[in-house]
Amino acid sequence: MITVGGADAGRKRILFYFQKYPKVVIRGDELMVVAGISDWPRRLRELRVEFGWAILNGKTIKEMAREGEFSINGIDAMSLGPDHYILLGT
Repeated sequence: MITVGGADAGRKRILFYFQKYPKVVIRGDELMVVAGISDWPRRLRELRVEFGWAILNGKTIKEMAREGEFSINGIDAMSLGPDHYILLGT
């Protein structure tokens, strides 16, 4: 994989993609292509932890759905896997 622009550029591409498709399930392999770097999971964590973006993975969404805390029309939370991600808000 070719890294053009490095980590910061990869993080920006991931964020742009999530902002373009909020409340849409995005798979990890799709994020790898969008980011253009192999270390995309680290950039995703940075967006969540360091920058405060509400990006959840499928495991968290399932747990929230069981507790009655997650509901987005058209998304079956129980069918999501740990490699699925959603940006809740922009």
